[in-house]
Amino acid sequence: MTNVLPFRGKQHAAAEADTDPYRSLFSLPPIDPATPLLALTPAEKFCKAALKGLRKDKYWNQYKIDQVDERFHAHPQQLPQSLDDCLAEIEYWDHLNRLRSSLGAAVAESLPVQARRHFLRRCLSVIQPVNGAEIAAVIRYLVEKGLLDPEAEGIVLNLV
Repeated sequence: MTNVLPFRGKQHAAAEADTDPYRSLFSLPPIDPATPLLALTPAEKFCKAALKGLRKDKYWNQYKIDQVDERFHAHPQQLPQSLDDCLAEIEYWDHLNRLRSSLGAAVAESLPVQARRHFLRRCLSVIQPVNGAEIAAVIRYLVEKGLLDPEAEGIVLNLV
């Protein structure tokens, strides 16, 4: 399977922009009247296909974590290679949601995409940072999302 996910972090962008299919779809496509904005993107299609056949948890409206991780790990070309990659992909999903919402579309994020977002957050806890800038970017992401308070950001950055 060719790489359909448009996410590689900044460190990979320049070197791989023309050769890596993972980079070929990095930005959201321009708005094209011939292509409905609510149509599934290649990234959404990948998530849906990768998780096809999984059953939702009996009590929660979500997939089981270990099954999701197994399915996504079965597609090594679609795995983030760095913390920067994880953050770039999370940003992609955020931008896609904002773009669709700006059109007044009351479209909820699909369960496979939600599962991918949670998978990316788990990747943030296991992928080793490449440098201090990546560490700082992850800490800032955690603060922006309300997962770490502003005072904690300074403390953690001081410790690293």
